[in-house]
Amino acid sequence: MRDPVVLLVSSAEAASYFSLGGVEAFLPLYADSVGLDRWMTGILMGLEILTIALVKPAAGALSDRLGRAKFILIGLAIAAAGSAGLSLAGGTLTIGLCVVAHGVGVATTTSATSPLISEIAPTSAVGSSLGALESIKDVGHASGPVAAGALAWTFGYWAAFLGGAAVPLIDAAVLALLLGLLLRARGR
Repeated sequence: MRDPVVLLVSSAEAASYFSLGGVEAFLPLYADSVGLDRWMTGILMGLEILTIALVKPAAGALSDRLGRAKFILIGLAIAAAGSAGLSLAGGTLTIGLCVVAHGVGVATTTSATSPLISEIAPTSAVGSSLGALESIKDVGHASGPVAAGALAWTFGYWAAFLGGAAVPLIDAAVLALLLGLLLRARGR
């Protein structure tokens, strides 16, 4: 897959899942380190996934009406805020609010990426474009825990969550700069 627009949009999905992978891997350890009961940690982990599942349909419908690129950028920013918030959170309520925010961000981004790729890919390449999206997403999801682990080991859990916030923010900045230019070059 060499389509720069598909690769750029896929990077947003990868950034979301990079952040999600880091949270999935290190939230339980962080919650344990701040004294949360293990059963509560399980609830918080489930809360994030439930949030993603509940928000995706509404976010997808809104992106149908208001534009995919906007929702991708908004979602990346919200996911980054949720992950960054975890670096400061220390109790059940604050951690819960952060995982809900993070879940809303991931859902908002990922509910718009596949439809955007379906719209911009040539008809003969929709399947391969969506396949590339999914593979790139998986690379993000797999690399998030590795990077978060290196940051947590070197600096502490706070750094793992800030790293999980930095990647979506950087991706949003690149996307904001380049996506419009690339789409205009295609006459969209």
